[in-house]
Amino acid sequence: MLRELTLPEEEAAAEMFETTSQLLREAGYDHYEISNFALPGFRSRHNQVYWQRSDYLGFGAGAHSFLAAPPFGRRWKNPDTPESYIESMVNGSAAEEELTLVTEREARSETLFLGLRMLEGVDGNSFRNDFGKTLEEAYPDDLRDLLAEGLLEWRKGHLRLTPRGLILSNQVFIRFV
Repeated sequence: MLRELTLPEEEAAAEMFETTSQLLREAGYDHYEISNFALPGFRSRHNQVYWQRSDYLGFGAGAHSFLAAPPFGRRWKNPDTPESYIESMVNGSAAEEELTLVTEREARSETLFLGLRMLEGVDGNSFRNDFGKTLEEAYPDDLRDLLAEGLLEWRKGHLRLTPRGLILSNQVFIRFV
């Protein structure tokens, strides 16, 4: 029998998140990403590849791939059915569909809304090296507002979510999309 669940109010959900975070930290878990905790040495390397916009290759029907070059990235997916994937392999043709070349604007946006998922945040120097401008130059109004609202902070050269920003992260991310 299927039962319908009622979601908690936002304030109750925030309290549950804070309580869960505290219990996990007290148990020795590292809070390294908005919704992920791990014991030291056991972070998800798989997920961090996505959050850092690193290269990944997918093999097989329906798999997705991403390469950070040229110059801002390209992503594609393989044919959905095993038959069409195998056919492309046998014919020696590229098994890629829905090829997308990532623009500089999209790459900057992805760098922020993916990088801010990690509690370390986005390295300001890396951003400047990748895009030729500082975060403040790329997003002057949004950064000023989000810093003033207490949703973002600078720590050791990294722009990161504050504890309040973690709970309201979607409100931060939408500013960079």
